[in-house]
Amino acid sequence: MRLFMIGTFPPPIHGMSAVNLAVSKRLLAEGWQVEVLNTAPQSLSRGIFARLGRLPAILQVWWYLVSIKLRDEGEYPVAYIALSGGWGQVYDLVTVAICRMRGLPCVLHHHSVAYLFKKSLLTAWLCHVAGLNTASHVVLCQRMKRWIKDLYGIRQVTVLSNSVLFPMHPQQKERDILRVVGFLSNVTREKGGEFVLALALAIRQHEWPLRVVVAGPCHDDNLVKALKAATKEGILLWLGPVYGEDKSKFWKMTDVFVFPTQYANEAEPLVLWEALSAGAPVIAYGRGCIPSQLKNSGVVVETDKDFVEEALSVLKTWQEPNRFHEASKQVKRRYADACASAETSWSDFTRLLQQDESRGK
Repeated sequence: MRLFMIGTFPPPIHGMSAVNLAVSKRLLAEGWQVEVLNTAPQSLSRGIFARLGRLPAILQVWWYLVSIKLRDEGEYPVAYIALSGGWGQVYDLVTVAICRMRGLPCVLHHHSVAYLFKKSLLTAWLCHVAGLNTASHVVLCQRMKRWIKDLYGIRQVTVLSNSVLFPMHPQQKERDILRVVGFLSNVTREKGGEFVLALALAIRQHEWPLRVVVAGPCHDDNLVKALKAATKEGILLWLGPVYGEDKSKFWKMTDVFVFPTQYANEAEPLVLWEALSAGAPVIAYGRGCIPSQLKNSGVVVETDKDFVEEALSVLKTWQEPNRFHEASKQVKRRYADACASAETSWSDFTRLLQQDESRGK
């Protein structure tokens, strides 16, 4: 069984590259012949030069797909393509066209919801070139499945939650008292960095016995200054990047996780699965798949509501030990349910790849 995996792989590390790496590792472990065709940029910058900086890697991938000799008989490679969320789909469109020209069956993995709220002409072209009745599509939740079918008329859609790709060993513990509110991400405005600062300040003003701990790198000069100043004044504690044992310590100390994301492409954040595996109830904006991801394991804030105001209301309630202990138990149940359904989703996914392989030529 042979597979071309086309998309971004670490470095740099971000949600899509981490998922692609996890998919490739698991498929290799299960006996697939995986050829990684990496189109990653050199940095996480969203500037025009960073986007154009991907072009040399993408040109290499295109040349490989055009020039490689394919088998005349027997198994045929599947082109598994991790789609970009925005203008990167221009590159994806050419990749899909080359794969169709070579007779490769396409599996398109959608990591973004940016083009699922309103129909994108670029995405529509891409889906049409891939083949509305022949290409297979992979999404992260039932919500995305419904949106993509309704907007683009796609028929073959399989749901594969990110939870299946990261068999995180739970660090869950019984949580009776709320002490620490945590946030872990690349600290940007899009990911809600300013909201976390505002929440920490509001907690200080209420004189609640709560500590706010922020973890993750920050490359926004204004946010860096604000985080350092807030740490100096004792409003919050900014740890900076955390890895390995430091990251484990962060999850062990975090009683509640907040995630006020503003990111337009937000779909099913990996960090929320980490929070649930650690047993921490979550307060998050309900973007993308987050409502179905959390279910009853926290509080989903409507995107038109004031996050700080809503979070303060929840945190006030959860300072009652009985209410917080019940919220913690709900997290444990939700994570157990997610783990139980994960393997079924993976089986559906690999069966899809095998079916596409048989349809090659």
